[in-house]
Amino acid sequence: MKILLVMMAPVENLSSAVLRTLAVVKGLVDLNHDVTILCLENASGSTYVNVEKYKFLKDVKIIRIPQSKLRDKIWTDPKKTTLKARIVNVLRKVYHSLFILGSTENIAKNVKIELLEGEIEYEYVISSSDPKTAHIAVRQLISQGLRYNRWVQYWGDPLAYDMTKNYIYPRCIVKMIERRLIGNADKVVYVSPFTLDLQKKSFKNLVDKMFFLPIPYIEKKESLQERNEKFVISYIGAYNSKVRDIMPLYEALVTMGDSIEAYIVGDTDLNLQETSFIHVLPRGDADEIEKKSDLIVCVLNKSGTQIPGKIYHSAATDKAILIVLDGEKQNEMRIYFEKYKRFYMCENELGSISNAILEISEKREKFKPSDEFAPSVVASALIEERSMHN
Repeated sequence: MKILLVMMAPVENLSSAVLRTLAVVKGLVDLNHDVTILCLENASGSTYVNVEKYKFLKDVKIIRIPQSKLRDKIWTDPKKTTLKARIVNVLRKVYHSLFILGSTENIAKNVKIELLEGEIEYEYVISSSDPKTAHIAVRQLISQGLRYNRWVQYWGDPLAYDMTKNYIYPRCIVKMIERRLIGNADKVVYVSPFTLDLQKKSFKNLVDKMFFLPIPYIEKKESLQERNEKFVISYIGAYNSKVRDIMPLYEALVTMGDSIEAYIVGDTDLNLQETSFIHVLPRGDADEIEKKSDLIVCVLNKSGTQIPGKIYHSAATDKAILIVLDGEKQNEMRIYFEKYKRFYMCENELGSISNAILEISEKREKFKPSDEFAPSVVASALIEERSMHN
């Protein structure tokens, strides 16, 4: 099957949305589909992963959408502390509060079908967000003559109920924009069953379009390492205090002392203090840290219906995984994850986390990568347009 996948980020971007999308691409390639990716070209300031390790991309045609020169020029790392960087980052926050779909909206609205080099007919078109402007780009291509049998939108966060955004507009306005985005698609996929339920209640006339798929991992990661002298724990992923409360985990690690070795890796607004046994590192490719870990910890969001993609990516390993429950849907999340028989769970408070870590360190239980989240399994369900484990 000939498939066009559109995303408004570079394939090299080190984000959960891009990793999720690449995992779907891997699954489509494994199923012997002919895949073309239309994506944004690299920006000078972004954090990138070396995608040469993803051998499946050699079987994929990648076409780049030119970046806005002004956007690239003013981009700055949010962690920079120069006066210019601080001013630019404040202006970016103001911009994103005013412009709901973000800085790639204008690029999406001006995408040209000529980029496809004459290949304008596909059996399947998949637009993958975030950014949500990928869906606008497909709409623009269709208006210019793109032909397809089915258009599936693959969503991470919803728009109106995205807890990471601070819109200045009433939610009804944002929902109107969201309804317009999903209205023309044949199907819309959500990566959390709880988000699917919320979206069905929000857009009752569009429920027949919607279904759920778990996030696939890209490839299995079986380390088969020898037992570490110390129990090695890692938390890898963003932990902005507005979204996730990592402090109970950090405090639990501090109380455990040098009987453990811990790594906390990711973007944050916090300033956690390192110790001789707790290493706090910025965002980056943390494969080696994950590989030597005995336990991977994932902390759920403080609110909302979304599930951190890191949980599914971690299920590609043979490591123990501890899900720290949080938010208003803790009971539902526990029930959902229990059926996979793959995860440990605890509450997001010091005692519960400490007890869970001690139990896991004593058991040293062996695991295998979860087949339910294999890329070909999820990609097959996507093409067949059927929910999984809802």
